[in-house]
Amino acid sequence: MAICRLIYRSQAIEDIDGDLLADIEESSARNNSEEDVTGILVASKRAFLQVLEGDRANLSRVFRRIARDERHEEIELVSFDEVSERDFQDWNMKGVGVGLMGRILGHKLKQKYGEKDGDLDLPTDKHRAFALLHDVAFHLRGGEL
Repeated sequence: MAICRLIYRSQAIEDIDGDLLADIEESSARNNSEEDVTGILVASKRAFLQVLEGDRANLSRVFRRIARDERHEEIELVSFDEVSERDFQDWNMKGVGVGLMGRILGHKLKQKYGEKDGDLDLPTDKHRAFALLHDVAFHLRGGEL
């Protein structure tokens, strides 16, 4: 069975806070576990960047459910590729708010990936988006940027 990786970016309908992120993380972790999908979600004040990994059919089902979620709009597919292995296998879903990550890490990410209106500019370029998601996962695993 081939493993695929899907990355998308979207705009939140309202400002993203810790409660909204926790709600998304809880329901997504449960749903993704049933589909054997793993990944992380990075949120700025008003945007999401998410990576999902799993079987092609399972990813398609999960992404259709995500696309129907009324908490966001302007969903943009950044990439969809077959990969040799998962890079985000540690979590069925981990939600990370840039504003909740700590000032130093948020500042480092803004320096590396840019900022827009004082917030981290979540990239739509495939390689930069993957690099940002990988940096966040590295930090979550105890690494330093």
